[in-house]
Amino acid sequence: MMMIRTASCGRWTRGHAKRYLRFAQLTPGIFNTMDGTTHRATPDGYVPTAEHYVFCQQFVIECALQAAEVDHYLTPPPWIGS
Repeated sequence: MMMIRTASCGRWTRGHAKRYLRFAQLTPGIFNTMDGTTHRATPDGYVPTAEHYVFCQQFVIECALQAAEVDHYLTPPPWIGS
């Protein structure tokens, strides 16, 4: 089993990986071309439910909070010069 290290919890658990995979399944592929056009790739029948939306919204919020926590730990203490 592959584990990904994070500053906040030391490593990702299978639960974190499963939640990320679920998020990836529920969200459309989005990419930009050289001319600046944004494209969205959704499979036929793509109709997310309100429950899917809430799951993805909560996932993004949790990731943002974890990223902010990591940024906090990467800030050097005042006695270390820049």
